[in-house]
Amino acid sequence: MRDLEKARALILNRSTRLKELSKTTGIPYQTLKHYSSEPSKLDDAKASRVNLLAKIYDEKQRK
Repeated sequence: MRDLEKARALILNRSTRLKELSKTTGIPYQTLKHYSSEPSKLDDAKASRVNLLAKIYDEKQRK
């Protein structure tokens, strides 16, 4: 699975709390909310943000 797919899966997962994710990543809550409502916007997101979200996805999968 590519990082973009992982980031999208994390954002679209109903159990992901966006406020908590915002605190963990430093990505503004409103930005995460925007990605959640329009996942295609992740295509234009900074690579660093996508990579960070993908990393968190991987961490959650290990648990």
